[in-house]
Amino acid sequence: MDLGKRFHALGISNVKSIKKKGKHRVEINFNLPHEANKILCNETLLREGYKIYISQRFLTVKGIIRDVGYSITSEDILQNAGNKYNIIEARRLNRRIVTKEGIQYLPSSTFLLTFKGKRRPEEIEIYTSHTKVFAYIPPVTQCRNCWRFGHAQIQC
Repeated sequence: MDLGKRFHALGISNVKSIKKKGKHRVEINFNLPHEANKILCNETLLREGYKIYISQRFLTVKGIIRDVGYSITSEDILQNAGNKYNIIEARRLNRRIVTKEGIQYLPSSTFLLTFKGKRRPEEIEIYTSHTKVFAYIPPVTQCRNCWRFGHAQIQC
């Protein structure tokens, strides 16, 4: 409530909701995107020590492509499909193999792609070959401090 009152006093309008997200963190949703952008450079809030940012989950989306040949590199994907599909990052995923000698990480035929925007394309074209883009489901993280899910110990 205090933050809502503070926004009202500063003339910040179109606030859809304010939710507590953890210790000293809140999520603020706006009705209009330009209102969210205006708060990023609000001098009064920045002077008071607030750290204001738009979460990456609202700016990018991730997807995976499978069965990519080992001769194709991240640079190949970015150069041949990056501009057309707004690909920001391409990274080959590694497969974890446990042997008697220890743990090895070997390259797999799967790439993790980060797209600019909120929608991932159904498929992309690389070297005139069409490949379906699947939703990326990140591995589950669990804190070793509080044992809750969704964050690591360093973020607790």
